[in-house]
Amino acid sequence: MNAAIIMKHVVRAGFIIMLAGVAVGSAARAGERVWLCDLPEQNAKVGFGEFGKRGQAGFGGHRIVVDSEFSPHGLGMHPEAARVDYQLGKKYRTFQATAAMNDSAGDGTPRPVIFRVFADGVQIWESKGMYSQGDKQACVLNIEGVETLRLSTLYKPGMTGGGGRAHAVWLEPFVDTDPPPTGIIPLPKPELFQRDKQYEDFKQQVRAALEQEKFDRLEELAAEARTSSQYFNGSPALRHFYELVDGPAENTEAGWKLHLERLDRWQKAQPKSVTPLITIGENYISFAWRARGSGYAHTVSQEGWRQFGERLEKSRQSLEAARKMDGTDPHLYATLVTLAKGQGLPREQVDKLVDESAKLDLLYFPTYERVGSYLLPRWYGEPGDAVRFAHKIRDLVGGERGGQIFARIGMSVFYMESPQADDVFAETGFSYADLKPGMLSLVRDYPESNYLVQMFCRVACAARDEETARVLMDRIGGSQCLGNIWGGEKEMERWRHWVDPARVRGQELKTLWSQNFGINAIAFAHAGRRRPGSEAVRLGHRHRKEVRHVRRARIHQHAGAEPQRQVGADMYGESRFAGTADGLAV
Repeated sequence: MNAAIIMKHVVRAGFIIMLAGVAVGSAARAGERVWLCDLPEQNAKVGFGEFGKRGQAGFGGHRIVVDSEFSPHGLGMHPEAARVDYQLGKKYRTFQATAAMNDSAGDGTPRPVIFRVFADGVQIWESKGMYSQGDKQACVLNIEGVETLRLSTLYKPGMTGGGGRAHAVWLEPFVDTDPPPTGIIPLPKPELFQRDKQYEDFKQQVRAALEQEKFDRLEELAAEARTSSQYFNGSPALRHFYELVDGPAENTEAGWKLHLERLDRWQKAQPKSVTPLITIGENYISFAWRARGSGYAHTVSQEGWRQFGERLEKSRQSLEAARKMDGTDPHLYATLVTLAKGQGLPREQVDKLVDESAKLDLLYFPTYERVGSYLLPRWYGEPGDAVRFAHKIRDLVGGERGGQIFARIGMSVFYMESPQADDVFAETGFSYADLKPGMLSLVRDYPESNYLVQMFCRVACAARDEETARVLMDRIGGSQCLGNIWGGEKEMERWRHWVDPARVRGQELKTLWSQNFGINAIAFAHAGRRRPGSEAVRLGHRHRKEVRHVRRARIHQHAGAEPQRQVGADMYGESRFAGTADGLAV
């Protein structure tokens, strides 16, 4: 099969920049390419029919055909829990394929299908959910040093409904000895995904030691985290340690009572350690906010204010006791800043905490993130204070690390603001031009961090940076939506379709638009292209905020008409939905 045909499958998959941000196949060919169907498969299993290869779907006598194009090297893997392994012997550096639903799927399955790729038992890629014929997503991965490659398909966890016509296929999958392309975001090497496994091990150890009240072991883990250069999900191990011991497993008054009693026993068992004191201080802050709630001040009850004040005072006593000991733990100052925000302490005291934290560990950015929140106008700052502080820290640290910390402060401020706020740059004073270099640097250093990738993507969407947002959305794939970043999964899906309106399909929109914008149907194509007879979505409403019926429609484009931009309503109900429209019916 020549390169043109191979590229045809990938190009027809939509935007082909998946993880690297560049066109697959753009570099000159020099390596050895091997189709997976030519390698011996192991542990092949499918949920229906049989494992299909060399263009045979393996179910219903169908061939692998997507958008009327036959895939002679394609693999058929009907879920549930379909899988196949290939032994690569650490010989190859790139895996490439297109995950798709076969044309034989028709209107498809009510349960979305997920495609996954594993390297030596560790998941390194997950697709978006796919429903019906034509749904597809290109996949290009770095597999350097991989011994065993596994492909799998399954129904999206947590979704219900029938599973018929889940005709999942892999178009033209191959491995190559050439390295993958480079671009905006480098394809992470498989070993970087081991950080996730290392974090899971660390989390289990910390939580088990706390639950079993093995306080000596907790002290060992905290000491290791203080001196470790290990970062999990882009954050230092010490930060994760305190997050893992903050709050009970059961968020009830009874659960908190038992949890705080356990922390008191820890402090009595380790009276010379700052670790339980900082932990108690941080927990009482969380417990105080539980009493107050997250609403505006006028919505807080008198009892809520009383409990808020009492619990913050207990936090202060514990943290001041820790402060009198030898200062070896930078997280103390991050916690003190959070306390200052709750108690409304003056800026001068917060500045002093920043100075002490920087002297102990200049690069411990959680302290700076919390100061950024403190300096928001809704708290104790004036407009521009947070961004001026971020610039000060960037200059103090200097270099690329300074840019990364500047971006972290900016992202934390965005996180504190409403994820749905359209004028978040104006509200915070940060500019996208200043934030972007640091965010790019972060995702290059920690490409496996779902938090950093989604946070960068959300900021890029707010800045209407379509190119970067599209690359990041493809990088996110089917990863779990971090709702606090996006304001919920529906909001994330709206932005996903903003960066790639050609992906809009009736099945996907069954749970997408929940607000009545007064528009019955919109047809989209790739920006700058006209596509006669594009698919559109017709929305009918049983109630004002409940989508009940979604079906496809065909909209005729008048001959010679130019595509019109910004014809639909976006998630804010205004006429600025980016993308090129072929037609509009209301």
